[in-house]
Amino acid sequence: MTDESLFKAGLPGSAGDEWSNANRGPHHLLHRSHDNGLQFRILLIPSTPQLSSMFVKICGIRDVATARAVAECGPDAIGLNFYRKSSRWLDLPMAERICRVLPAEVEPIGVFVNHAVDEILDIVSHCRIGTVQLHGDEPPDIAEKLIRSGREVIRALRIDEANADRLPEYVAEYREIPLRAFLVDARVDGAYGGSGRKAPWGAIAKAWNCDWPPLILAGGLTPTNIAEGIREAQPWGVDTAGGVESSPAIKDPIKVRAFIDNARTGGR
Repeated sequence: MTDESLFKAGLPGSAGDEWSNANRGPHHLLHRSHDNGLQFRILLIPSTPQLSSMFVKICGIRDVATARAVAECGPDAIGLNFYRKSSRWLDLPMAERICRVLPAEVEPIGVFVNHAVDEILDIVSHCRIGTVQLHGDEPPDIAEKLIRSGREVIRALRIDEANADRLPEYVAEYREIPLRAFLVDARVDGAYGGSGRKAPWGAIAKAWNCDWPPLILAGGLTPTNIAEGIREAQPWGVDTAGGVESSPAIKDPIKVRAFIDNARTGGR
């Protein structure tokens, strides 16, 4: 096997679509065919998660100054949370401002919980966000509709020791839908992520028995435990919010940089 495997999915689009390679990170490229109006995403997925190309997302950015400070630390993506009940929620005008100042190598990802498709598309169109993270109880057809609209989708799954063995079942529901990735977070009753609870790494590794789509590990990850989490769960990417905060919803650039550095050398 070569160092990288190739995953290619066709996405509908139009010649006037503003969606492009800007703000998309180093792991994927978007090619538009002018002959038929289709967009094709080519996603380069490292076959071994220990490579320095570990995908790193810092979630819960709420203001421009923090976005700039986090971007300087070199993540692949930041998460903008549009779930109003979250302490990390931000409004649309602020999200637009953040997206305007991000460098091209840092991708903004919109995080949504049980939003209507039309509302999601309205928000991401204003912000020029290309990837949607579904973190609620959305059925598979929501992801399919978003992908047909020209967006990529990361599907979050909330996992604990009790339901980890059902991971193959959850994945199978999306077998015919070209997701960008699954994000596995800790399951906490009444919470849609951001709890700071650690996901069951060993149980996830044992149950995760597929190569598609790639796995992003979340749930209680910090600069001090990220290397252990990578070694145990063997993800393609990692995601944190509270693990790099000095207080609720306040990012600490020192912790952010340490998290990113440790993630990209973790497991070696």
